[in-house]
Amino acid sequence: MRRDGSSDGGDSSEPPFVALTKGEVERCLYAIEDTQHRAIFSLQVEMGLSVGEILGDESLGARGAFIQDIDSKQMTMGIYYQGIKKGYFTSRVVPIPIECLRNIRDYLASMAMGFDDEGKLFDITDRRYRQVLTQVRETTGIKKKVNGLNLRRTAIIKMLREGVSTEEVRRRVGILRERDEIVVYAVGYILGDRENYDDWVKQVILDGLTNRPERPETPPK
Repeated sequence: MRRDGSSDGGDSSEPPFVALTKGEVERCLYAIEDTQHRAIFSLQVEMGLSVGEILGDESLGARGAFIQDIDSKQMTMGIYYQGIKKGYFTSRVVPIPIECLRNIRDYLASMAMGFDDEGKLFDITDRRYRQVLTQVRETTGIKKKVNGLNLRRTAIIKMLREGVSTEEVRRRVGILRERDEIVVYAVGYILGDRENYDDWVKQVILDGLTNRPERPETPPK
């Protein structure tokens, strides 16, 4: 398991930066029938949250998501850490996309048994949820790894495409691993050329650039 609460589940042949396309995300959501699983997946792929931040992980100091952490009127969600070493993870209150709210509302509406006394939002183990992601990949036939790390990168790319600044992306996602830092800065650097954005981001992600790319004198063809 990685320190960010996600298992890479990959091999050395996989490109260092992998994100799902919009179509692949839609295929995953279509394949996930369980409302709880869909709500968790949407928090990962839309907000870049780790499994530990959503379900809780004592070893990381992650408390997990509670009903009271979500403010549907302000459209925000709190992510909280307790007793964790300062400087790697951070508690924060971040915007929650309408897609996530809808999936959470669908899940809440399906809850016949209610919640525990503490109001913990999800009732699934980390191990079981990872099995769900493996199942989703097999069902959809997506060749990329459908795991926490790649869903996190997918969220980062989506936020940047929507015009969120690199600093705000870092704040929303929390303190990032080194490779994700590179993705943020590399992709953020190219946002000035929105017309050629897709070509540039493909180069950054698939070619696995490890340094901030130099801006060419003329846009790439």
